[in-house]
Amino acid sequence: AGAQDPVHQHDGGVRGDHGATLGAHVHGRAALTLAQDGPQLLLELDSPAANLVGFEHPPASGAEHRAATATLAILREASRLFRLSAAAGCRLTAVNIASGLQEAAHGDHADIVATYGFTCAHPQRLHGLEVDLFQVFPGTRELDVHYALQHRQGSATLTAATPALRF
Repeated sequence: AGAQDPVHQHDGGVRGDHGATLGAHVHGRAALTLAQDGPQLLLELDSPAANLVGFEHPPASGAEHRAATATLAILREASRLFRLSAAAGCRLTAVNIASGLQEAAHGDHADIVATYGFTCAHPQRLHGLEVDLFQVFPGTRELDVHYALQHRQGSATLTAATPALRF
């Protein structure tokens, strides 16, 4: 089974870098959480590595090492993946990428977690999110979004056909 499977699910859960179980591991599906505290906004993307880099084991060949390095570099560029309401004036202040690729043993299923910190000049004007993740990483077909913003909370599933969310 691989990244091209329509559904490749492992119901037993996936152990993350900190030992927590992340839940069902479904190729093609990722999760995005947005949490706001005043002007601070945190986005956390949690995805099976197969969606982003095309495999879930430690890189074995030169091509796999290059693919993993390129994927991690792209993930550091939040503006290539996510566009927040321009009127909110959100500025990227921190990026952290945790990859389970190096720790994955044969048969394990690695996740990549990317965390982005923003400071927003006008957080009350944060009304939407556009996601370019589907074009950049076509192995991602669905993105389950959960958000808790100043006075709004909710969830939605985004796809390449419906990549935008209004809060």
